[in-house]
Amino acid sequence: MDLKDLHDMFKKNTELEWSEMTNDGVEGIAIRHTQYNEPVFITFDNLKNITNVELLVALTAGRDIEQITRVTGFFSKVSSWNKGKLAELADRHRNLNWGIENE
Repeated sequence: MDLKDLHDMFKKNTELEWSEMTNDGVEGIAIRHTQYNEPVFITFDNLKNITNVELLVALTAGRDIEQITRVTGFFSKVSSWNKGKLAELADRHRNLNWGIENE
């Protein structure tokens, strides 16, 4: 990707913020998705080797997904739940060792 492609990407994705910076003496660009707090630093040399899709994946880091759960036999999107139901979900204990016998 060149700087023109990057500029076009910023025009299309208004939720992206960026600034030029130097990290350990290396010049590059810090890009942050406004929905997430962690910026991604990319050197200008590495910018040539990355695509728009790869950059967006790095910015969202797998967080831009829809969570679905099954309650009483029905599937539902968690994004439509109210605050109380979301708090219940956060309090649930997930058993990641199912199928493993205790010694």
